Amino acid sequence: MAKQVLIIEDDDGVGKAMAELLVGLGEVTAVIAKNGATAVEKFGQAMFDLVTLDILLPGGMDGYKVAEAIRERSADVPIVVISGFVKDPKVQKDLQTRFNIKTILQKPMKPDEAKAAFNAALGLRATSTAAAIAPEQSGPTRMEGFSVDLGDVPVPMLFGELFRRKAEGVLDLIRGNTKKRFYFQRGFFRYATSNVKAETISGLLAAKGVPDAKINQAMATAKQEGATLTDALVELRVIAERDVNPLLVQQTEEVATTALSWTEGSATFKPSAVDSGPEGRANPVIVVLKGLKRLSTPEQARAALSTEGKSVLERTPEFERELFAIRAIFGGEAISPAINGKLTVAELLGRAKPPDLVLLQGLFATGLARVKGQMPVTLGARPAEASGPQPTNVARPATSPVNRRHTAEEQDARKLVQAEHKRLAGATTHYQVLGVDSRTDAAGIKSAYFGKARQFHADSFAGLELGDAQPLLEEVFKRITEANRVLSSEDERATYDLILSNKAKGLPTSVEQIMQAEATFQRAEGSRKAGRLKDAEKLYREAVGLNAGDANYIFQLAQLVHQLQGKSGASEVLDLLDKSLKIKQDNLAAQVLRGQLLLDAGKAKEALEIGRHVMGASAGFPGAMDLIKAAKAAAAGGGATEGEKGGLFGKLFGGKGK
Repeated sequence: MAKQVLIIEDDDGVGKAMAELLVGLGEVTAVIAKNGATAVEKFGQAMFDLVTLDILLPGGMDGYKVAEAIRERSADVPIVVISGFVKDPKVQKDLQTRFNIKTILQKPMKPDEAKAAFNAALGLRATSTAAAIAPEQSGPTRMEGFSVDLGDVPVPMLFGELFRRKAEGVLDLIRGNTKKRFYFQRGFFRYATSNVKAETISGLLAAKGVPDAKINQAMATAKQEGATLTDALVELRVIAERDVNPLLVQQTEEVATTALSWTEGSATFKPSAVDSGPEGRANPVIVVLKGLKRLSTPEQARAALSTEGKSVLERTPEFERELFAIRAIFGGEAISPAINGKLTVAELLGRAKPPDLVLLQGLFATGLARVKGQMPVTLGARPAEASGPQPTNVARPATSPVNRRHTAEEQDARKLVQAEHKRLAGATTHYQVLGVDSRTDAAGIKSAYFGKARQFHADSFAGLELGDAQPLLEEVFKRITEANRVLSSEDERATYDLILSNKAKGLPTSVEQIMQAEATFQRAEGSRKAGRLKDAEKLYREAVGLNAGDANYIFQLAQLVHQLQGKSGASEVLDLLDKSLKIKQDNLAAQVLRGQLLLDAGKAKEALEIGRHVMGASAGFPGAMDLIKAAKAAAAGGGATEGEKGGLFGKLFGGKGK
């Protein structure tokens, strides 16, 4: 009996691709629901053996609510979550625990991973299709070094061929004074460098508003210590450790994308082991497709492909493996199913919608789709069977997006993204990023995040060409995701709030320094309890020096100084109490001690006001009534006896003043 799968996915292209993949497993039928309400309705109408679930769904019913509704009806139907934004381990654990979810796949999915997950959930064996492409997944093919002119072999073709061959080595691209270097590991970019500052991490950080002084300091530190720039940036707290990999990936993609339109210059490949150094891993053909989406237009793509009008295009094994990633970039595309080894380029151009033309250009340029019967370009040594006609033309990317004409819908989308990017440029806190205040509870944070994530997730702009607003959208979504990651964690949010508080007061914002201050304070407490009061005083002073924004640190130091020095230390104690109460006004014990010191200084009226204020705030607070009595006696001219003063101090602090 055929297994039945419910696919809950709002993107047409991704949903159809998943259905094709599932049906290809054998003995499987698939039903697609594009929103939460429809999904729950369909689930109640049939018995399903598996549910695949996206989290961001239109219509007000997100993946969490759908999962909850499904679990109310079935406790054991397997659910595989497929989403592009459930990356935080804590969020993943929450999903798995609450809804008994065994597998979470990240978009864009790799078909092999998806097949393995679906086979396991459905209790099926791996299909022959997977076995058929297994040989293509073997280790890297040894390539000899080569040098070519970029006028003969375009950059997209180079990247595509090195990816297909799973090349291992270094590729240098040189045009005039511009030099780019790509480190290939098993056909993927491990990382890339350039002598163009705007394409490097320092240039990318400068574009995001990081001051040149901080970047230059990091560069000097890296040079002095023989460290990498990213290590120096982390050490100087310009970036966090978690930002290193995304920055390296961004650098790699930028270095590659800006080379796509080169028609002059040279390329030299040298085979070598690439198993060390920075890691900004990226898929070359996916980088090309994303770059073309930024740089090319439907009109330019059509013109570039028109010379191949009579050629029949067929898919390669790499095309099949990257299908999910392709559809994640070109959401809603409809041209890939037509690349079937039967239709000519002219026929494909006739069928393609304008947004699909750039995708078709990219598939042809990288060799993911090739002319039927034609072998890829010869680069370095090739297996003996790799003979046959070579490509005669490659669709090159456009050189500039300036002349790109956007539809009215695309213009509206671009304006929305640009406005949000501008808003976030002025947002200095995670709360401002999500549009909430610091008192918002966890449920409010989650609701705000889902609202923003749904609005600015790439899926919401599927099929739209955003041009130079595309990288802005990626930045917006990264900031939204980061804000949610911090604020949805109770511990991280508490630390973040402390940092914001300290920053507002001009106090230390380093987590390490704050933690060091707390550790020192705890040591002071231990010394005080053990009777080592001089040691405790020294440690309290260290703690206050590390974090002068903690009212309790200052108050405990004031108490101890008063205990050790008595009247001789009154001036310092009053100063410490004023600082503590400025930070935390409701510390009644500090107010009573301050009143005692004012009374000792002959300021009975002020002491009396403090005593009454404390009694009003907390009737029966230790020492408050004694302060009032002593102040009244002093005001009446009788003064306060040493016994009264000592009794007051003893009630407050368990000892005698000196």
